[in-house]
Amino acid sequence: MKYYIDFDSTLFNTTLFTSTLLDAIAKNIISQNKSLDISNILMEEKELFTSDKIYNIEKFCHFFAEKYSLDFDSIFLTAKSVVENGKNFVYPDSVPFLEKLRTPENELIILSFAQAGNTEEQMTKIKCSGLDVFFDDIIITTVPKWTLKLDYETSFFIDDNPKELSGLFKNKPYKIVRIKRENSKYSSRPLADGVEMEEYTNLSDVIY
Repeated sequence: MKYYIDFDSTLFNTTLFTSTLLDAIAKNIISQNKSLDISNILMEEKELFTSDKIYNIEKFCHFFAEKYSLDFDSIFLTAKSVVENGKNFVYPDSVPFLEKLRTPENELIILSFAQAGNTEEQMTKIKCSGLDVFFDDIIITTVPKWTLKLDYETSFFIDDNPKELSGLFKNKPYKIVRIKRENSKYSSRPLADGVEMEEYTNLSDVIY
C-alpha cells in the first residue's frame, strides 16, 4: 500500500514552529535596536508572514534587516537555528505512527505543498524534523495535490487541509483521512459540500 502523508500540521506542529520562529526573529531585531517595541515587531511579523505576502524565511529576514538597518546574517542565523531544531516541533504521535506503518509491504511518501520558490526551504524543514528517514520518497509540489498524476485507487492519503482533501476525495482514492490537530490553521474549516471522510485529532487513532 502507498501512503501519501502530508507534513505541515499533520506530522509537524507548524503553528508552534511559526510562533517560535517569529518570536526568535523579533528578539534578535530588538537586541540589535532596543528602541523598537517587541510587541509591535511581532504584530508586523504576523501580518507579513503569510502565503500572500512574505512566506520565505530568508526573504522575510531580509525585509526586516533592510527596513530597520540591521545585520541580516544575525537575523537569518537565528531563524536557521529554529529550523535546524525541527525535531522539537514533531507531534508526539508522529514517530510511533510512522514506526508502525513502515513495513516491507508499505511505501511511505511525504506529499507536501510549498509555494513556488519555497521548495528547497520546505525540504530543509522536513529533513531537519528528522522524519525523512521514515519515508521512501518526498514529493514537494507547487500545484494542488489532487492535480498530480498518482495511483489514487490503490493509495491511502492523510492530510489536514480541507481544500486539498476535497480535491483528493474526488479522485476516488483507496482511502482518505483528515487530521484535525488542535489549534492548527485548518482545523475549523469545513470540507467541500458532499465530501465525507474519517476525521481524527491525532494519528494514533487512524485505522489503516
